[in-house]
Amino acid sequence: MSHCPACNGLISLTETCLHCGTLLSDAGSREDFYGPYKPYMSNDKCIDQICMHLLICEDCGSCVDWPVPVMR
Repeated sequence: MSHCPACNGLISLTETCLHCGTLLSDAGSREDFYGPYKPYMSNDKCIDQICMHLLICEDCGSCVDWPVPVMR
């Protein structure tokens, strides 16, 4: 089973906004942010050894999809 280090709190994503230079906030995995609430379903959201995270700029509102390699 693969695990995303960002989802599990092992790493912090520290990227800056390309538009204004502010530090982006990690809103979690893209699937968790946009998908339906699934409390008892499988948490295997990483596809092709990548977990897509949504990073949001709290100053200008821009959003970035950020690929995070998963760990085995």
